[in-house]
Amino acid sequence: MVTLNHGSIATSLLSRIDNVPIAISGTVLLEIIDQRRFFVENATGLSVGSPGIQERFQPVIFDLATADLLRNMNLTGADANSISLGPLSISKGGETNLIRSAKDFEEQGMEKLRRLGARFDHAQTL
Repeated sequence: MVTLNHGSIATSLLSRIDNVPIAISGTVLLEIIDQRRFFVENATGLSVGSPGIQERFQPVIFDLATADLLRNMNLTGADANSISLGPLSISKGGETNLIRSAKDFEEQGMEKLRRLGARFDHAQTL
């Protein structure tokens, strides 16, 4: 069984997602991964492992951390949904590509989490 640490998952995320702002790519990304590791532990009632994250939990943590990373990138303005140049400002409106992608990764991660045996009631939040 192959275990990965937080840094290995972060490296994998950074290699798959272009233009991650420097402000997110370091400690913030490691914190996102650890928060999602903790979420998975709480949702399943199982020990995920830290620093060595067990192989069966890696896809879930990867998807959920990707969703959080994309949301953070959106907050820093990394998506080109609106452009400003001097007095000129253009906004496409609606959801950004980052937010749409984040929702997709979140749904995938939650489905994988359910397959691991996690149960959610309506009172639980992310």
